[in-house]
Amino acid sequence: MRRLLAAAVILVPAAVSLLLPALLMGSRLDAYTPAWSDEIVYWHSALTFSQVGFDGGYYTHAEQPAPAAFSHFDTHGPWFSMLLGGIARLAGWYPQSVPFLNLLLLTAALALFVWFTRPDARQLLFTGLLMLVFWPVLLYAPSSMQEGLHQAAAVALAGLFFIRLTQGENTPRRVLLAAAALIALVALLRLTWALLFLPLLAYGSGRARQVRLLLAGAGFVAAFLLFQWLGAPYPYNFTTRLLPILAASPAEGLSIWLRQFVGNLRRLTLGEPLEIALRFQVFLLVAALLIGRASASRALVRARRWLFGGSRLPAGEAGFHLVNLGLLLTLNLALYDIFAWRDYRVLAPHLLLSALLLIAFRRLRLAGLLIATGALLLPAFLATYRDLHRAHFNADRAEIAAFASTLEAHVRYQPGAPNAWCNTILTDDLPPLLLGIPPGVGFSVDSTMALVGLPPRSRYLLLKPENAARAVETAPLRRLESLPERDLYLNETAECAE
Repeated sequence: MRRLLAAAVILVPAAVSLLLPALLMGSRLDAYTPAWSDEIVYWHSALTFSQVGFDGGYYTHAEQPAPAAFSHFDTHGPWFSMLLGGIARLAGWYPQSVPFLNLLLLTAALALFVWFTRPDARQLLFTGLLMLVFWPVLLYAPSSMQEGLHQAAAVALAGLFFIRLTQGENTPRRVLLAAAALIALVALLRLTWALLFLPLLAYGSGRARQVRLLLAGAGFVAAFLLFQWLGAPYPYNFTTRLLPILAASPAEGLSIWLRQFVGNLRRLTLGEPLEIALRFQVFLLVAALLIGRASASRALVRARRWLFGGSRLPAGEAGFHLVNLGLLLTLNLALYDIFAWRDYRVLAPHLLLSALLLIAFRRLRLAGLLIATGALLLPAFLATYRDLHRAHFNADRAEIAAFASTLEAHVRYQPGAPNAWCNTILTDDLPPLLLGIPPGVGFSVDSTMALVGLPPRSRYLLLKPENAARAVETAPLRRLESLPERDLYLNETAECAE
């Protein structure tokens, strides 16, 4: 019976994700097509990597490439494109490839979590309920974003950290190495994962513990430097804008930072219901963990006993959650953006990791509170799912194919080009039509063409009329094709003779 229940729990995200498009959109998951701007970049850069490796065009913002000359990929660096491109080379590449990969990864990660933690029937029931109402998983499974990979990593790390926190200094080396390797992998995609090196290595005492903590700090610094070297600049990021100002005028930089921090605090209660609720869940969990360590106040002790039983929450367990959620939330408030699903995407995998660990350690009352708050949000989830995914299941693949056919007469990948800009299109938006660009040809985007240095470096330009008029005034461009709502130009200043 337990094995059947375990199998059902493991399959929950995949089963629900296959059902939701039919129930809510009247469609099927294999009808999915990437539609969000980030998805267009991820999907097409993976296609390029599968065909030409590192020799493709640029995927950047406003023609600003990564410091590493060989990395032609976007602000997150080459790793996600390499992973997806490797899969594409083996299995082919289709519009619906990433959602099915997400379900495969989530299923495998849940199987590992169950294997590592050996939950009883009650814990399995709580795990299944959590996966039913943890909306970020179901919201991003049908997407080509990185979220499916991050969420699967969170589930697998929950199992590995359960072993680490229960066995302490006796943790098998293979578990430590597996956790370190997985943290390093996802930290290359999203730097905040590197924070988990701290609880991974913070065990024991004395000089050995100090050395391990220094290694954790070194791991974070190394991940940051590698991230900066391999990723293309994102000119709209707060820290990207802040750092030059801070270097030139510390007082002005601190003033700008303070305004951002205060603005983020105000925006905690703004946004979609799912965004606000997730922030509330993080605050709830952090506050409960602090109560779990309380021993002075009689009221706090009573609350602690209700939440966790009679004893104080072990320091290692509480410390893990406070780094995983408390420190991460602080960094988001101080250095990131609290709006437009940005903090939601960053916080969600870490909240999932902590929630699964609560279940593994039998902190079922606190896990039940998270499940209950999630269940209350079902109407908001259904409305958000329809709004966000309508474009995915209404995309016109025939229109994309027609665009690809038109483009083929003018744009083709040039092997051995003098530079990667010869295989790049400068564009002012990222519609699904760009999925039809030939593999090997990348695209750089600037929505207003205000940040691009003129004349542009890209060989081709695909622009709306108002932006094309500005570009034509400053560079010799030859129109190749008139397309719906945009025109294709050849940049005659690009040195790309074949």
